[in-house]
Amino acid sequence: AATIPVTMKMRLLATKEKTEAFMRAMEGTGVAAIGLHGRQRHQRPREPPNVEMMADVAKCVDVPVIANGGSTDISSYEDAQKWKDKTGCSSIMLARCAQSNLSVFRKEGLLSCREVAKEYLKLCIQYDNRHANTKFCLLKLMSSRDPLSEVCTMSIQCPYTHMHILCKVNNSSGGFTVL
Repeated sequence: AATIPVTMKMRLLATKEKTEAFMRAMEGTGVAAIGLHGRQRHQRPREPPNVEMMADVAKCVDVPVIANGGSTDISSYEDAQKWKDKTGCSSIMLARCAQSNLSVFRKEGLLSCREVAKEYLKLCIQYDNRHANTKFCLLKLMSSRDPLSEVCTMSIQCPYTHMHILCKVNNSSGGFTVL
């Protein structure tokens, strides 16, 4: 038996019955939780998730069910809580809305994109994040609802040459400053 919890993620199937049968089969394998995306495979993000079916099938298993697919409905912590309640799931996972502003998880409210970008860059430098990944995430952040000028006008200094496109080397102090 596995000592590390294993989870699985799935999409809604064509019918409630097929989805429930598959979820029960996965529960029978010993998975610790099931991630449930609210759309079928052929559906696109612009189509609304089937929240009603999610709420129905979430009840068919005893393991936690994690709702996914609600990014278009979520722009704050409060929205996330409402979506969790509507789906009847034990928790939620977010992708797209978190890429445009990670502070969506803050109970205290959203931070500006500038604040999020500054903190993100500090962590990228601290943990030597790959430049390509850093750039990808910053571009997602820059395409969010906040004005582009906030992130585009930031001046960043850091000692890592792999971040040369995003940062300037500060040879005198060896540190970095986010302005």
